[in-house]
Order: sequence, then structure tokens, then C-alpha cells
Amino acid sequence: MKLEELRIERGIKKLGIFATYDGEDMTENEELYVGELRKRYECVIVAANEERKVKERGDIGEGIIFVTMENMTLDFGMYGRVLRQIEEKDGWVYEGIEEVGLFNDSCIIIKPLDGVFEKIDEEKTAGACGLTLSMEVSRHAQSFFVVYRGKRVIDILRRFFKENDVFAHANKGRNEIIRIYEVGICGYMEGMGIKTEGIYKMVNGNGEVTNMNPTYIGWRVILGQGAPLVKKRRMKWKDDYGNIMMKTASEFRKSVEKAMGKA
Repeated sequence: MKLEELRIERGIKKLGIFATYDGEDMTENEELYVGELRKRYECVIVAANEERKVKERGDIGEGIIFVTMENMTLDFGMYGRVLRQIEEKDGWVYEGIEEVGLFNDSCIIIKPLDGVFEKIDEEKTAGACGLTLSMEVSRHAQSFFVVYRGKRVIDILRRFFKENDVFAHANKGRNEIIRIYEVGICGYMEGMGIKTEGIYKMVNGNGEVTNMNPTYIGWRVILGQGAPLVKKRRMKWKDDYGNIMMKTASEFRKSVEKAMGKA
């Protein structure tokens, strides 16, 4: 359906948004990823650009809604426009929502997400918790996988996207968009007293978080620590097929092989 047709049912407590703007059909691995998100979220909105052929198949699971929109401002544009659409048409939905998870299609999933969500639930001090924490530019959760918890945190998230309108930044370059949104949202949250944390991060011998990017430079380290996702772009740079397959759960192996061009 078009974004303008999106409606959310009353009573949802956990909402996930999965942004996908590849030019091809959704892959088997991406469908597995969305299915894993559906285990936690009562409703998962798959936001795709208008050019992508999204398979609206019933067998991917109930509670998954596919919406299409013009691609702008990367995944942040999709997150922001979905949140705005819900507010404009079904604003009362936010009264009951306790968690909003923002995810995108930049990674290959290699194992179930139960373990990482357990770690996020154990991290009680952070209102915003990502899969990874980066110190590049400044401290922030990397935007491909971030969970926002609590009504006040979700209200601040919505306010951030209102104040940083995705249409106003549509013509900005990739690095500038990342600075405004991925890095900016953490500073905005922390300015409101909301701590941001990440489950996986690169630390030195003193336990201090370093500025090494955990998903591009330190990806083997976090993979060894149990991270369930690997960046697709990392695979284009250097294919460490054996290392990844060794960490891949059996039920994901076929889709990972396809995603890595090995099947």
C-alpha cells in the first residue's frame, strides 16, 4: 500500500519499522530478518521505496504491513515519514506504544535475534539502545538497529523528526544526512537526559570505547562476541565466507549463502 493509506490498530505496545530501499526484490534473508522482528513486535512496518518490488506474501507472517514511498534521506526519511503518518492519521496509537524499534536492510542476518533483544532488555539505564555503539564523529548508536523505550523517549523521537524534517534535507549528501540524523539523534536524546547505549562496541585495554567503527572495522570482533548481523557492504569489501558461515545458525545458512553469492 502507499504510505498515505497506512493505518495502525489500537492496542499495539511494540512497533517495529524496517526500512528497505534496495533496487531488487526482497531476499529470503531479508524476509527472515523481518520474521525475527515480528517475534518481538506486534506490528512491523516494512517501508520500501517505490521502485522496489516488495513481496506482500501472506506466508511471511501476520502483523507485517508493507508500505511504499519515494526514497529520500536514506532510512531516516522512511522512519520519519512513517512516524509522521501514524501521528497524523492515528495519533492516539502512541498513547499505548511502549517501544519503537528502527531497523534497515543494510545487514545480513545470521542467527535469531532473541539473544540480542535479551541483552537490550537487560540494559536498563538507556532509553535508546542500539545493536552497536560508535564513537565516529561523536558517540551514537548506529542507525541500522536501534530500540527506543518508554513513552517519553518515543515522544522525543517523534519530536526530533518533526524538528529535522526529512523533506528539508532530501538533497543533502550521505555523510551530511548521517551527521544530522544518525549522530544528531543521540545528541538530541542526551540533551533531553536520555542515555543512548549499544550492545556491541570497540573498547581499548582500559575498557574505554574507541572511535573504531564496530560494523566495518571491528566486524570480526563483534561477530565473535555473538552479533547476529553482518553489514552487506562489509561483504563487498572482503568476503570472509568461512568465518561468517561458522557463526551462522543452521536455519539461516541457505539464505546467508544466497546473500553472499555462494548459492
